[in-house]
Amino acid sequence: MNAHEQAVITALLEGNQQHLIPTLPVAYFPSEQAQNIFRVMKELYAAMKPVDAYSVAQDKRSGEGSVIFGMMHDSFSVLTIDKHVTELRKEYLRRMLKIKIVAANKMIDSGEELMTIMQSLKLDEADAIEKSAKIYNPYEQTESYVDHVSAVSENTLQTGIKKIDEIMHGVAPGQVLTFLGRAGCFKTSFLQYCLHNYSIKSGKVAAMFSLEMPVACLVERNLQAMKGWTCCGVENHFKISQHVPETMTQYAEAYKNFAIVDGRVSLDEIPDYIRLINKKWHGSQVGAIGIDYMGLIETQGDQKEYEKISNLARQLKTLAKDIHMPVICLAQTNRTAADGVQEIFMHQGRGSGAIEEAADFILGAFKSDDSEGAGVVFKVLKNRRGPTGAMFTVDVDKKTFAYTGDAWEYEPPKRKRNADTFDA
Repeated sequence: MNAHEQAVITALLEGNQQHLIPTLPVAYFPSEQAQNIFRVMKELYAAMKPVDAYSVAQDKRSGEGSVIFGMMHDSFSVLTIDKHVTELRKEYLRRMLKIKIVAANKMIDSGEELMTIMQSLKLDEADAIEKSAKIYNPYEQTESYVDHVSAVSENTLQTGIKKIDEIMHGVAPGQVLTFLGRAGCFKTSFLQYCLHNYSIKSGKVAAMFSLEMPVACLVERNLQAMKGWTCCGVENHFKISQHVPETMTQYAEAYKNFAIVDGRVSLDEIPDYIRLINKKWHGSQVGAIGIDYMGLIETQGDQKEYEKISNLARQLKTLAKDIHMPVICLAQTNRTAADGVQEIFMHQGRGSGAIEEAADFILGAFKSDDSEGAGVVFKVLKNRRGPTGAMFTVDVDKKTFAYTGDAWEYEPPKRKRNADTFDA
């Protein structure tokens, strides 16, 4: 195994840039030993299992476990593997070129047509790179649907709002629910409620990627909903109460399958974080994720808002299919939604029309009026499995951010007629 192979494999096993694993062909690695190890890593990655030295060493194809751990011990620290991957690719192309030259010489000796020989020298990486798409025959199609039905029965995310769940029938693995709303419409607290509700009912871990709100604020809101306290009540309790240890124990039990990732991440990094959570949690594994919110997802390059959101909306759907989990993502509305009081519509997703194209379900939130006691109204804007347009005032305590799951039908107020109009 050469230095570039070792640098790439050890860096990936240490958890660096693991999102590159599905993009790297096994053929890039010249040695059989490295190919066998990397093949095991790709299979673990595809199965959403931890990709580390211990997990890889368990597979007999990787050789003796001592080889893996010895390699890890002797390796030097690699912060980025890009240059090593580039070298592996160059060496792969050189090997392929040598093979083609030998084949071309044989064709020349046999009197093959010149154009055929020239075409044979064309280098193409298609054979090395695994195809991301798969062709299904009719039998495979029905088998796929059986797998889908099984996955739906085992891992469907319900919002926890009964009226809405009756209409949408839940978010299945590989599907995306986008939640639109202006500030003050309880988007983040709804996401917390959804994920917590899912973690309780499924027994799986719900992972919340909080790209905007720090973990302390999320914990405070969870405690408010759990205890029925105001934010000041929670803060004062932790300042002066002698029962803080008991409260912490209660919280740990109530939210035992609720994971928070605090800080900016890119969509490519999310599978890596899922693996880290699976490694940290003993027993339960991640089954669904939530992202707060789309506009804060890290992207490369200097993109304008429309281009950025368009790409993210489509990549989010791809991510959901790749990790085969339900995904909820919060998104802000554009300025046409005004102050959040007017009824919301699907085209009001901020930045791009791609939001409405890529999501499987879209919920919108707005306030029933501009008073302090206004209700929060949820509207079904897109629903792949049923009707749209239904609106419900949800039962949420604005002081504690607690949802009961109840809701009642909302009827928009009738428009007032202009003063200068009259019946004929």
